[in-house]
Amino acid sequence: MLAISTAFLILMIMAGILEGMSVQMLRNGTELFQGHIQIHHPDYLPGRNMYDWIGEMEEFDLEGLITEAASTEGIEAAAPRVYGFGLISTGENTNVAQISGMDPEREVDVTRLLNSSIEGENLGPSPEKKILVGKLLAKLAGIGPGDEVAIVTQAADGTTGNDLYTVSGLFSSGLTSLDRSLAVMHWKDLQELLAMEDWQVHEIALLADNPRQANRMTGELNQLPGMPEEAEAESWDELLPQLKEYIEMSRSSGWILILLVGIFAGFGTLNTMMMAVFERTREIGTIAAMGMSPGKILIMFLLESCFLSVLGLGIGFILGLLSLSYLTSNGLDLSAWVMDMSFAGSHIDPVMQVVWTWNDYLSAALSLGVVVIISTILPALRAARMKPVDALAKG
Repeated sequence: MLAISTAFLILMIMAGILEGMSVQMLRNGTELFQGHIQIHHPDYLPGRNMYDWIGEMEEFDLEGLITEAASTEGIEAAAPRVYGFGLISTGENTNVAQISGMDPEREVDVTRLLNSSIEGENLGPSPEKKILVGKLLAKLAGIGPGDEVAIVTQAADGTTGNDLYTVSGLFSSGLTSLDRSLAVMHWKDLQELLAMEDWQVHEIALLADNPRQANRMTGELNQLPGMPEEAEAESWDELLPQLKEYIEMSRSSGWILILLVGIFAGFGTLNTMMMAVFERTREIGTIAAMGMSPGKILIMFLLESCFLSVLGLGIGFILGLLSLSYLTSNGLDLSAWVMDMSFAGSHIDPVMQVVWTWNDYLSAALSLGVVVIISTILPALRAARMKPVDALAKG
């Protein structure tokens, strides 16, 4: 029982940690900046050509599409975006940056970037020629909140777009790639800088209530009446294939560890039941001499194993509930050994959150029970095949 309960406790905790890591990576990789789903011109990615905006006509109803997409079942919010690349200059210091134009009021419902750690002030609801800069980019450029910067870029009409902006604040997303290269301003300010029309946007980012169903939702979004021919919806697993592969690889690696725990538990059970047969050789010979058939002796050991499995799984389940209740509330704090880890367009916080996975717990319990029963068959068969005379003589 101790071996079974300990193994099940470890399996429950490992399954919760693995699911927590997957959920955390998915959220940090999509809800920080990317979004669960994006609508853009089919040719926009990966080159991000300035002229590949959504829709090709001035009659294109941008606000109607945003409202229609946000009202789709399974979608919680939508926000428009404009992108550009330019030079941020302060005196003699010049740095290349990706500039993202966002609607601050709608973006906060889709991603966490504008809600992340900000030194200074956030963007306001209206265009005010203010800009947020990543902390690493600000360090390279030697700027801080309140400083004035000049931005130079190529405009959509073929001219050079340039203007002065005030740095309202510095953001720290936790992703080095964003903090070192991204600057954010109001989307109307960026449209003006790039000489774009009001309806011209490069992307609509969407938040899904269940990101694991995002791939299914893209089919519904692509069938919306307001969706122009020059646009398509793509889910996060299409936009971030490396993140999808890493999440799948992480879960697969974790289940290999869980399988090893189950195998060790099986060997422990096999050893325990073999010892039980050796220690009760005389008893087995006695009941066999009294007429108990080999089949019933086999069933007796299997029932004993089942009884021990149920008790062991029950104890392990109770201990697992207590452990997971604490871990889901407080997380697993590894900050003393590791820092923030960034990879595959996402990052894992040093305090790992644990997530309940009832289906995994049920699968682990059934698998562990089956392993225990299988491990009992060999010693049970040995007991059933004992001849009464030999068993009594050995006992």
